[in-house]
Amino acid sequence: MTTETVEASDYFSAAPDPEKALERRTRMHRQLVKDLGTYVRVASKVYPGAAANARTALSALDPAQRLAPLLYTIHYDLKNGLVAQDAGAVCEGLNALAFAVEAGRHVDRGFAVERIRGDAVDTAIMDLVINGDGPRDEFGRPAEMTGPDAASMAQALAWAEECLPILAEVDPPLFGEFETFVSRLRLFAGTGVRGVTSVRTFGLISLRVPDREEAAQGPLYFLDHVTHETSHLSLHSLMNVDPLIENAWEKRFAAPIRPDARPLYGIYHATFVLSRITRVFARAAASLGGAEAVRLRDVQHDRFWKGYRTVSEHAELTPAGRQVLASCRATVEEAMA
Repeated sequence: MTTETVEASDYFSAAPDPEKALERRTRMHRQLVKDLGTYVRVASKVYPGAAANARTALSALDPAQRLAPLLYTIHYDLKNGLVAQDAGAVCEGLNALAFAVEAGRHVDRGFAVERIRGDAVDTAIMDLVINGDGPRDEFGRPAEMTGPDAASMAQALAWAEECLPILAEVDPPLFGEFETFVSRLRLFAGTGVRGVTSVRTFGLISLRVPDREEAAQGPLYFLDHVTHETSHLSLHSLMNVDPLIENAWEKRFAAPIRPDARPLYGIYHATFVLSRITRVFARAAASLGGAEAVRLRDVQHDRFWKGYRTVSEHAELTPAGRQVLASCRATVEEAMA
């Protein structure tokens, strides 16, 4: 995705704001449609028939609607096919776009919690997690993602659905962002990774069902990770407007969440996310009480400061990036006051 410029003093903030979230989502969708139009035009030189069908499909895409994560996967695959001059991948991308619209799979009209399916969107997530810079366990093995068993799925569904009213009660603005950005929550079993979001599947949260130790948290497990992954989507939408960090990939540092060293891009993301999880659990602890909510608040608070110090010391931030980081600190300090 390419970036647009905006001039707004309060636009770049970690503070949840459903109205700004809707504006940023629409910008994301508008850029998606524009990019797809460019790719289709270039591809028409080789595949005029498939491109004509894809062009017809493009006319049905309204950036004001909740466009499906699948379109972002098609965007990624079609772009890569063009860059690699892979004619087969380009033809597949053109047809995928046309077929998605033909089948009505280009828009998500509501929110769904569902089991991992192994479709194109899940494949994109698995590729992101298993290959390249994906997480590894202590033995260097890649993360695993597979379908959960029926009992784990049923319990996870119940807790996932229970956590959403809690989020709506304790933090209505962040819940509003969740409603704006997230159309699908897909649950998987596995190891090495808990949750995943990506611009390759924008609008989707992939989340592991809790293991035996995590299950003791009940719905708070989902409150934590739904907040976490929604916040990644929020930051992705900001980074579509401004890169925020200039030296995102040059060096690696100790990370506040993952055990392996991470580039500053990942640490900046983690710091943003942790500021908002701290806010949610501070509110949950005050509103609902309970030792586990307090423990999770304090864990995320400590992690936030670890990430904040690393970013403050080593990151080369744009003016907007500095503004976002300052708002992260303000969010945490207000939450813990």
